[in-house]
Amino acid sequence: MLTLLVLLGCGTAERDPSDTADTADTADGDTGDTGDTGDTAAGRERLVGEYEVAQAPLAWTGPAAGKLGVSVFDGGDLDGDTRPDWWVSGGSGSGWLVDPAAAGGEVAPLATITTAGAGVYTHGAAVDHDGDGHTDVALTGVGTTWMFAGPVAGELGTADAAASWPYANTVTAAQLDGSGPRDLVLTEATGARLHVDLGPVHGVDAVLEAPDCASYLVVAAGDLDGDGVDDLAATAASCDAWVVDGVDTRADGDLDTLAEWRRGAAGPTAVEIAPDVDGDGRGDVLWSDTAADEGGTDNGAVWIEHGGSASYTPGTSGDRIVGRADGVGLSDAAALDLDADLRSDISAVESGSGTVILVYGGPALGVRVSSAADLSVTASGEVPLLAWGVPEPDAAWDRLVIGAPNCAGTAGCLWAFW
Repeated sequence: MLTLLVLLGCGTAERDPSDTADTADTADGDTGDTGDTGDTAAGRERLVGEYEVAQAPLAWTGPAAGKLGVSVFDGGDLDGDTRPDWWVSGGSGSGWLVDPAAAGGEVAPLATITTAGAGVYTHGAAVDHDGDGHTDVALTGVGTTWMFAGPVAGELGTADAAASWPYANTVTAAQLDGSGPRDLVLTEATGARLHVDLGPVHGVDAVLEAPDCASYLVVAAGDLDGDGVDDLAATAASCDAWVVDGVDTRADGDLDTLAEWRRGAAGPTAVEIAPDVDGDGRGDVLWSDTAADEGGTDNGAVWIEHGGSASYTPGTSGDRIVGRADGVGLSDAAALDLDADLRSDISAVESGSGTVILVYGGPALGVRVSSAADLSVTASGEVPLLAWGVPEPDAAWDRLVIGAPNCAGTAGCLWAFW
């Protein structure tokens, strides 16, 4: 069972501490007061300031040894009840379908899927890959990624999978051919190759190989050049980083790049494509490197490279977020829209301090130090700490979701702020 806690007493602080005319704002938002200084164009005030995870409006604890909090993603309507769902994965070889609108008490998951044994971290993506109008879920296991046809319900295992691929590092949903069912990009655990399945027939349509690289790739998808087709950004530890034009994924071969970056002998450790940080209608690349020396030693950095650029070399745009002190290891950037202004906000994790920070999106962010972030949430002593942006059910903004797989005796914890 997942334990769901709703903390009703944590929402008395104003979302904007300078907004003294409004004392009714709560930590989970007040979208009706459109006259205050903290409001966005959509009438949603920005959550700012310093918080502890104990102040989260919503908190989950996983099952014993479940290591909840490895990954979280928007599942759409995975169980066919017309309500949006979240898929949450753990380090126990299992993942769970949960209702993010559930209120209080102890809740049984809507569905459980087990693809591996204890100690295996599972990752996944939700997408209507077969084009039947139902959202499917793809989950990694040991040496295999499994596809479960939607709607899903009950307790499922690999014998219930509708399809599989012999690659099991990461799986990413994308729209690479401009039409039809959503596509999947799969990476290997031991090789620098991207395997592209355009659907709706399960199979591999393209294999893209990173030259001179033996490490596994981390990949993100989004439209950087405004052509309606997702592009791919990929990076690997000890190798280069690449941005790949979506149309080039329809043919086998090496990574034909819009841009390529090499930083000494190592690329960034993580990458995300934000829908639109600066408001120009194009996606932007968020490169992260936990060991970057940006005005310090191993303080870490997130570089924001804007869509439509001639180059996606980190630092070219001048926009970046850097760790506040030596050893904090700022990295693992994620994109979300917490304030409903249609600009992507950026969260990142200080791995050395147990803190997640957030900077609100906008043009010309410049150089921001994590100590000057708009929002920070601390989970003291929790390592590793992860964070994602996940859509608020039936609303125009996202929640900031923070995961700690080793919390509560390795049951794992999730906390959500919005």
